[in-house]
Amino acid sequence: MNDVVSTLKEHVMNNKLEHLFPEILADGVQNIPFQDMYTLVEKLYKNDIPMQRQQLTLLMNHTTLAENLRVAMEFYTMHGEIELLEELVNREKSSKDPLNREWAEVYEIVVQRYKGELFGEKLNQIVLSRNSQSKELHLLLCILHMFGVYDIGEYEAFFKVSNAILPEVQHFENEYIKTSYELHLYNLFCFSHLLANKVEECRHIATCIVTQTHYLRYPIVASNAYHVLAQSYMFESFEESMKYIKRAEEIISILPDKKKVQKSKDINNTKEFLRSYWKRELDSNPDSLAELAHRHIVRGNIDMGIDILDEIRTKQGNHLTAFQWYYYGLATNNMDCFKQAKQIFTSNKDRFFIHILKSI
Repeated sequence: MNDVVSTLKEHVMNNKLEHLFPEILADGVQNIPFQDMYTLVEKLYKNDIPMQRQQLTLLMNHTTLAENLRVAMEFYTMHGEIELLEELVNREKSSKDPLNREWAEVYEIVVQRYKGELFGEKLNQIVLSRNSQSKELHLLLCILHMFGVYDIGEYEAFFKVSNAILPEVQHFENEYIKTSYELHLYNLFCFSHLLANKVEECRHIATCIVTQTHYLRYPIVASNAYHVLAQSYMFESFEESMKYIKRAEEIISILPDKKKVQKSKDINNTKEFLRSYWKRELDSNPDSLAELAHRHIVRGNIDMGIDILDEIRTKQGNHLTAFQWYYYGLATNNMDCFKQAKQIFTSNKDRFFIHILKSI
């Protein structure tokens, strides 16, 4: 097997693998470790990320190495391939390998979180009810718990626990799993520091992510880091924020279509907020109803803005978010609206975005 892998690597280095790829499965090379597969496919298809994912998926569907299937679960997670992840999870839940069955059960929680079915206390209850002798799964359960802690805004507790488990991740033998789990934690560190108003720490972590991470291997993490950098400057500099927004948009272009749509929506909302807040590039009409209301208010179309906010309020069962209350306050100059916004920001333990109220 090592001879076959060496030969293939030699062909790759000499750019002679194109004609060999159809024969890879027949030659038994599907049994090589995931990291070698990834290196081969990256070299062969260089910057063609969709083709890399397609060929890796082909290899994963035929591999006989149990560890490859476990790593594939994390690979699909990191690339936003939730349908492929769910398909693999469902298959491996009945695997002959007991460790693969256990990984599938834990990654089923990942699937449910991605679908928006598990978060906060509900996520924590499920995660804390599980145990694992696998050090990788034990740490993944800890990371999922950190997502739940983050959801409910317990940032100080989050920092303490995350700092404790990070060194454990760094001892993993599998390089892809180690890097991936580290990035999950750094991603959470990044946004948690922002909401805790630890802006310089947030920027430092985000900058480390984007400068030290191969964004083609970890596009979601890299785009998240650029997005957070953009948000960290939103009250300081329109130009700086938009610079990072543009970089995030470039990266999400390589994501699968469904994930691309979701990430584009989040980034566009930030971009349209920036335009309204800084009163720049106001000719666009945001897709988000809340940001469309904000835009109308900034343009001076107060009644149109209020009508949209009233529509949102009705759809949301007479509730508005902190930002929506802020927009209502801008439109009506009613201080009670700003007080409502402040109360929600405070109850959410959001010490960063509450800065928007300082402009009043």
